[in-house]
Amino acid sequence: MIGRVLLVDDGRLDNIFHTIVLRKSGVVGEVEAIESAHEALDYLRDPAMPDPDLMIVDLNMPAMRGARFAQLVARDSLSRARIVMLTASSAPEDREEARAAGSIVDFLTKPLSIEDVQRIDRTWFPDRVDGDVPGDRGHAKEG
Repeated sequence: MIGRVLLVDDGRLDNIFHTIVLRKSGVVGEVEAIESAHEALDYLRDPAMPDPDLMIVDLNMPAMRGARFAQLVARDSLSRARIVMLTASSAPEDREEARAAGSIVDFLTKPLSIEDVQRIDRTWFPDRVDGDVPGDRGHAKEG
């Protein structure tokens, strides 16, 4: 089971739809939806906010692309969450950009489906079971 998901997408309607999909998947505990990469970085830098287990990030956002967001998360050790890139584009160069970011574990095309979420759970969270409590934030900024 995936305890906490941070959904980062500039599309308000996409966030609403994907939040519903995540909750209906049966494998996600909590969902936090944020509409910009900058807001998501602020969220991750706040020690009072729970660390997500999974981040689903839109590749094509204004001000900061999803791949750049993933690079900053890794560079600054902001989270131990797995990052899945989500995009409406099927262009090969978008997949290459996501791959080049280095910290992205999967790349999906919108819209996110219940099957996608369940596959992410089986692939990246195989040892988690219902009731598992996510670990601490594990950031260098704590303490």
